[in-house]
Amino acid sequence: MSRRPLVALAGVALAGSVLVAAPAEAATYGVTLDLSKVKADVGQKIGLSGKVTGSKSAKKKLSVQYRLGNGTWKTVKTVTTSSKATYATTFTVKTAGDAGLRVVAPKSGSTKAGTSPTKTFAGYRWLWLTQQSHYVAGAMFIDSPNMVEGKDRPRTIDLGSEGSSASITWNLQEKCDTSDITVALNDQQNPASEQVYYETNDGGATVTATNGARTPANGVSSSSEYLTFRRGSTTRDVLMVSPRVHCKVNELPRVSF
Repeated sequence: MSRRPLVALAGVALAGSVLVAAPAEAATYGVTLDLSKVKADVGQKIGLSGKVTGSKSAKKKLSVQYRLGNGTWKTVKTVTTSSKATYATTFTVKTAGDAGLRVVAPKSGSTKAGTSPTKTFAGYRWLWLTQQSHYVAGAMFIDSPNMVEGKDRPRTIDLGSEGSSASITWNLQEKCDTSDITVALNDQQNPASEQVYYETNDGGATVTATNGARTPANGVSSSSEYLTFRRGSTTRDVLMVSPRVHCKVNELPRVSF
């Protein structure tokens, strides 16, 4: 008598066997995050908002976490979701630089902790050029007060007197997106006007400094690697009046040639 092989049909259990169901995968909280802006000055606030999905996500405490650059995440505040599982809060920018924010919903019962996608932003601050590292060729007076338009202007740079050329350079390293710089002549000086040249790797321009008035001398952009102001050997008494740049660093790096 021949024996036939025993074949198990798909979906049919053999006699004496036990079917074991695969364990269900634990649920995880879903967290969304939107920022009100991706660029803000130190001291300004960024709005955060989003929604949480998952078991008991209404009235749930969340952790707002921050990191500077690629540093360590730190919890900076907590926020509670609404009855509709939404949330809204603010974060105050405390330092310049590229940074990230995220929101974490902690584990609750069988629901795993969930983390929002990381949202990045840039913190900026205004830097007085008179207080930043620079390179000087020639003689000039840094951070000297001068009278312009009838007012004593602090943080002024006097590019020097006639007789030799002079220049001053700052290392921006593509960290600054704009500037607030004017040129002028001291109210007490004799020339009616003088010319001064500024340049960055983006280009440059000749600006006329006028006695008793301030003339814009801007040209910094987010791709500027350096900023230089230069006067010729026949130019005299040109002032950079309270010059400053808007940057995502707390201080400019040293200039090296």
